[in-house]
Amino acid sequence: MVKAKVRYLAVRTHGLYSHLLDLDEMRSWALIDSDEELFNRMTNTDYGAFFEGPQDLSNVSKVEEAIYRSLSVRFRRLLSLARGTKMELLLRNFLSKYDIENLRRIVFSLTYGRTPEELYLIPIGGFKLDIGKLSKTTKVEHLVDLLEDRGLAKIIQGWYASEYREPYRLDLSLDSYYVRTLLSMLEGIRKSVVKKRSPAGQLILSYAESYIMRSALKALYLDIKGDEVTSIYGKLPFKRLMNVINSSSNINELLDNLLKIEPYKPYAYEIMEAMKEVGEPWVIEHTIQKKIYLESLRISLKRPVSEAYILKYLNATEWEAQNVKTILLGRISKISRDTLYKLLELPTTTSF
Repeated sequence: MVKAKVRYLAVRTHGLYSHLLDLDEMRSWALIDSDEELFNRMTNTDYGAFFEGPQDLSNVSKVEEAIYRSLSVRFRRLLSLARGTKMELLLRNFLSKYDIENLRRIVFSLTYGRTPEELYLIPIGGFKLDIGKLSKTTKVEHLVDLLEDRGLAKIIQGWYASEYREPYRLDLSLDSYYVRTLLSMLEGIRKSVVKKRSPAGQLILSYAESYIMRSALKALYLDIKGDEVTSIYGKLPFKRLMNVINSSSNINELLDNLLKIEPYKPYAYEIMEAMKEVGEPWVIEHTIQKKIYLESLRISLKRPVSEAYILKYLNATEWEAQNVKTILLGRISKISRDTLYKLLELPTTTSF
């Protein structure tokens, strides 16, 4: 019965996947000069519903809101189909990173004395945490008491009680906690929905490693030493990656070290080249999201009607959203059309 439910959900997910935007269509958007023409092209997509006119395409806040709202719609559709199955818990754990991001914003708002009007929550969440209730708190101590997830409560409490309260330490601690949440789903519990060696298990491991890589690259971009990053992460099962991070003192050194390890080499090279050409740190996010997408494609092909395909759909929606974000924010930043077009390119050697 359980396998039948998963197969049914996977089949329905194939239907959802068919509604994702074609990559060639999105790449063609990168070459459009006129905001009005691009707005007209986007009107009939899920993203177009959240833009009122061409002027919104030049508004960073409007762009991010539209992207998150579109993601929320797609995630809710999948969760609705998964309701009552074991996959629902896995999906909610996977999506809990959006709750954690909103939680981080609430903590920083309370810590640094911002008014309620200054708190901007991303319009997506509620997968595991009651963000609406948490956002109404007036003190970090109250927030900690309200959190049912005691692991998160302990992280926030410890950070808030520290002498300096460096923002990056909370960021890295929350990233590490999220990854551990995913990995806990693979601990070989007999009733677990996925196993480590299954395609879904491999996909989660690959995703978790990429998530840590992205987190570390962003930290070293901010001049945080690699050994300090790994001290906050603690022990994680990605020994090669953790050793490379630990021995790197800045982002250039980390990228140089990643170039020496075959699985990471193409992405390290792409980030290095994009940073030179674009000069914006968001290319890290874009390139790692591409890595996640390609890995999920490769792994899910082993069993196309399975838990892995369902998780692949989540990665595909995020890759699509990342492409839209890259195009629109790249236009705002005056990045050349040809550069944006190239950033959306997938490897020609990939036979997916």
